[in-house]
Amino acid sequence: RFADLCEQPFSAMDFMALCDRFSAILLNQVPNLSAQQRPGRIARGTEDGAQRVVAGDRELPQLSIHDDSVRRFIALVDECYDRKVPLYLEAQVPMEQLYTEGYLEFPFRRTLSRLQEMQLQRFASQPRA
Repeated sequence: RFADLCEQPFSAMDFMALCDRFSAILLNQVPNLSAQQRPGRIARGTEDGAQRVVAGDRELPQLSIHDDSVRRFIALVDECYDRKVPLYLEAQVPMEQLYTEGYLEFPFRRTLSRLQEMQLQRFASQPRA
């Protein structure tokens, strides 16, 4: 399930191990990952306390509620693609509509391209590295 792999604190190393263990992966219950971005916040170090310190402030990106799981999904797709492990999706929306708005829209385009490449017969027939 999407929630089991992408909404848990897994890293690329975990996805590498998954690809080493299985010759194909079926990921089901993939939701629509698009969501409206939340306003960015100011990040301050503990030494700054509650006062604004111009030199120490940094603006955090405007993330949506799904962006943490989207980052993990991108990492999973990358590992499957790089290791030639077919990834089969069962999603609530067509693949092209999985992530259409949000902070990660640009990197997700590469993920979509990889997913589309994985749909081709030649991908499944390539020998694994």
